[in-house]
Amino acid sequence: MRGNDVLVTGATGFLGKVVLHELIRRRDSLGIDKVRVLLRTSGSGNAESRFAADVASSPCFAGF
Repeated sequence: MRGNDVLVTGATGFLGKVVLHELIRRRDSLGIDKVRVLLRTSGSGNAESRFAADVASSPCFAGF
């Protein structure tokens, strides 16, 4: 089954990061084409800067 999009909410939390990591790591075997992440803005920053600071900088994404 191909062509699946997955929406992840709560990716800034511990469990959300683990789920996001596994979805990305196993995307071929799960038939996932796109993983979309829904984030709230934080303070004066936008969602993209929050993703960079809170999610992408996490040690579990160091190999990506």
